[in-house]
Amino acid sequence: MPTSIEDAHFLTQAFLQAKRRKGFTAPNPAVGAVVVKEGHIIATGTHWLAGEAHAEVAALAQLPMGVAMGATLYVTLEPCCHTGKTPPCVDAIMQAGVKRVVFSETDPNPLVAGKGAARLAASDIVCQQLSVMEIEQFYGSYRYLLQSGMPWLCGKLAMTLDGKTAGINGQTLAITGQAAQLFTHQQRLKHEAILTSVKTIQQDNPQLNVRLADSDAIAKPLIILDAHATLALEAKVWRTTSRLYIVHGKMANPARLALLKAQGAMLIAVPLDHSGHLDLTISLAALGELGFHDLWLEAGGRLFKSFAKLGLLNEAYCYIAPWWAGADAHAAFTSAHFFKDATRHHWLPLGDDIALHLEF
Repeated sequence: MPTSIEDAHFLTQAFLQAKRRKGFTAPNPAVGAVVVKEGHIIATGTHWLAGEAHAEVAALAQLPMGVAMGATLYVTLEPCCHTGKTPPCVDAIMQAGVKRVVFSETDPNPLVAGKGAARLAASDIVCQQLSVMEIEQFYGSYRYLLQSGMPWLCGKLAMTLDGKTAGINGQTLAITGQAAQLFTHQQRLKHEAILTSVKTIQQDNPQLNVRLADSDAIAKPLIILDAHATLALEAKVWRTTSRLYIVHGKMANPARLALLKAQGAMLIAVPLDHSGHLDLTISLAALGELGFHDLWLEAGGRLFKSFAKLGLLNEAYCYIAPWWAGADAHAAFTSAHFFKDATRHHWLPLGDDIALHLEF
């Protein structure tokens, strides 16, 4: 029987497989698996996209019939035992002749939680859980969605040393350097969707995709908060994102909504709050119903502050650049008192800039 050290090693190898697809598998979690026999990895598997084979099945499918007999399967999340878009993973595991399964996290989905392990044990397969802290943290947003019905929201805001986010009259400023910009693209990559406002699109006409030096541009889902359905049909995001979601008010102009839908947007209607803006709590709940586990918020200070005041931010990165924009520039906040609610914080160097990482 392998030791716990060996088990932790192979679970870490499975975790490397899961991390490959972080941000691409919603509404499913990203999962990785490895098949081990006589102390050697003989197959690896990654859940690539929702609707495709789960990690366990993907790994076992690489092996000729009978080769997995007597092997140990390591998987980051408890194998599923229900039929969704794909058959239950436990069936494939039993059919392959695997003798032992080690997983790190119990699946918080009530359709699976504990039942997958029980099914395997009932078939005389040794089934063990070994928690690995990194893997536990990895599934934090998945657990949060199932517990709260809301996506985990991480916000980003860049400001100058004197707390300004834009120039005079809201003029766009290039605030941070290359290291901070690279970090932003890395965060876009690992989050399942990017959340922004129509005001940001109108002011900056950004691409809001992932651009890393070692790869072509990667399109991610984009969610735009657009109460009155005013998004321009010529905006760059129509061409640079994989799917466009527009959260709009229920009384938005039907003709405009028809145009946006005809161009390929998925429309999500929510009520307005007492001030005439989109109800942000209901907006996030609607996105949770679509199965998004985690969102990357990239917009102006006003929307950032609105989410924070409502207690809807789970974490945030405040980039601070070492220069002054001046008294007439646009301030990020009149008060940042809501940051007192942060439970943890640390500073992250980003080239010439620095980021304050806050957890709420």
